[in-house]
Amino acid sequence: MHTNTRAYVFSLSLVVAILLAAPAGHARAEERIVTIGDSWAYLIADYGSLQLMLNTFFPGQGYTAVNESFGGGTAQQHATQLAEITAKINAHPTADLVYLSSGGNDFLAGLTLGGWYLGMPNESAFFDAVGGYVQTVVNHILSIRPDIQIVIGGYDYVNFWDFDLSNGGAAQALRANYALGLSGTGYIFSIPTFEVGQQQSVNTAFRALEQRKQTIAAGSRRVHYVYNFAIVNALNGYSGYFGSWPSGSAYHDLPVTKSRLGSGGGDPIHLDTTGYNILATQAYNGFFNTAFQAGVLNLNTTTIAFGNVRVGATAGGSVTASNTGPNFTKVKNLSFPAASGDFTGAGASANPLFKDPTLGSDTAAKSYGYAPTGRAPDSQALTVTSNAGNVGLTLSGTGVGPVADAPTSLDFDDLAEAGNATLDLSVSNATPDPDLAGLTNLTLLSAQITGPDAADFQLNGFTPGTVLAKGGVADLSVTFNATGDPGDKSATLTFQTDQGAPLGTAGDSVDVQLTASVIRLFALTLDVVNVTFGTVEFDPVPDDANAPSYPDGTPVLLTAVPMPDKAFRHWQIYDPNHPDDANYAATDANASTQLLMDEDKHVTAVFKCGSGAEPLLPVLGFLLAGCWLPLKRSGKT
Repeated sequence: MHTNTRAYVFSLSLVVAILLAAPAGHARAEERIVTIGDSWAYLIADYGSLQLMLNTFFPGQGYTAVNESFGGGTAQQHATQLAEITAKINAHPTADLVYLSSGGNDFLAGLTLGGWYLGMPNESAFFDAVGGYVQTVVNHILSIRPDIQIVIGGYDYVNFWDFDLSNGGAAQALRANYALGLSGTGYIFSIPTFEVGQQQSVNTAFRALEQRKQTIAAGSRRVHYVYNFAIVNALNGYSGYFGSWPSGSAYHDLPVTKSRLGSGGGDPIHLDTTGYNILATQAYNGFFNTAFQAGVLNLNTTTIAFGNVRVGATAGGSVTASNTGPNFTKVKNLSFPAASGDFTGAGASANPLFKDPTLGSDTAAKSYGYAPTGRAPDSQALTVTSNAGNVGLTLSGTGVGPVADAPTSLDFDDLAEAGNATLDLSVSNATPDPDLAGLTNLTLLSAQITGPDAADFQLNGFTPGTVLAKGGVADLSVTFNATGDPGDKSATLTFQTDQGAPLGTAGDSVDVQLTASVIRLFALTLDVVNVTFGTVEFDPVPDDANAPSYPDGTPVLLTAVPMPDKAFRHWQIYDPNHPDDANYAATDANASTQLLMDEDKHVTAVFKCGSGAEPLLPVLGFLLAGCWLPLKRSGKT
């Protein structure tokens, strides 16, 4: 309830005086206010009171008020006329403020028509029902467009006492409908003390009904209730049946003074033009003075800093917009931009953000995400836009994570059949980022060897789920078993890691190519006759000169090198596969002979004395100073 101090009344009186005297502004007309409801909504527009308020306080803007009120009816009836209300409001697309008056006729229907009357049982339930009808109308109006606001204009007190107190008169019938206690041709008491109490009861009941509408407004930032009870008498005083009181106070025990009633003072229900001008001024003071101002877009933050985020993971953040402008303003056309790159969040728009002196501001929140695809700082500058200003918003974050490091291949080279070899293998976390625990740890989730020869390779020392901090190393090894047929062997060792994914979940894999060659070795048996007379050179030189062997298909050149004063006689090359003679040996007198190692080979190198003399008998040879010495079988000479 508004204050009833003289200072407040003086201020309001001055505003009304200015309003009444102000000329209309001149600008291209723009419909801003639509009136909906009963006769009080109709008359405040029809008498030009709202338009005068607009012209006075918003000169040059061209704002106009249009009258779409029903001119009467109860709230119960208005709640059944929702389609008509929609059409009325949609006929004025630029009007975003609705002045609503409803419920007074439900109250005034009285005893005979189902309204309020003195001594009414369960009157609270009646007030609740009327309030429910008004709520239905309010909800429907708000649903028509998201930018609409409603001003519920309150009533001032009615006057049943300053008219026709005689028996049978119209005023007497009206009072009888409310069971207000005047009957017959005169007063019940010579001094209207009892009637004062009745007027108090009427006023109290009327305020109780309006409290339901105040409650409706109190629950929505888009609805405001303007309290008008006793405002006319506060500015004009009262003179009538109950006596005379000067202006300056709000008299809640009195009806509206007859001088401010409609029809030249003959209408007990409605005000005259000045009365509605006062209500329009009240609406300005309580709502329109700030509602026509611009809202102010405000963000709770201008930076969403996601900080360090693991590559492959997603971090979330949000920004909340509100209206920090004057009361009853709204921020319209609010739009959050879409993010791009490693930042996520589609563009979005929000309904107007309304500001209320007690409920605060509507808010609109927008969520953004950051899912870095690489290890690097990221940022993006966005702009949140509205008709009430634009505000910059920066998204920032840094992608971090582990870096798996392992050799791309392990080559076992040549390995003889049935042999095996083991090579060391190290897998490390080589991230250059700081050690950020779960943000940079590397997990070796699993390991698998696949490929055509996977069974020949074996990973040693690996434990699934091994976690490597920054700089950590897993020292492993791989063994190759040459159990298969000769030829090239290959497989792929794959480590499943959480690089590029949340900690402990599958991300990037690391492949190590495994290669080997299984070879078949053939032995070369070399016998030397007169072993001290010369040596045999191998090309290529065997790995083991005492037991030379070569891979299948290797050409081997043998060269006989006689000692001084000695000579080479010939080679004896044995062929166990010769038909009918397993001991067959071909001879070759050349100093060098070439063999193809496609099977085991047996060769004898025969040296002799340099003079060419050869003993006839072994015994004589033994006696002749080294011209015949025993044969020696060896891998070398």
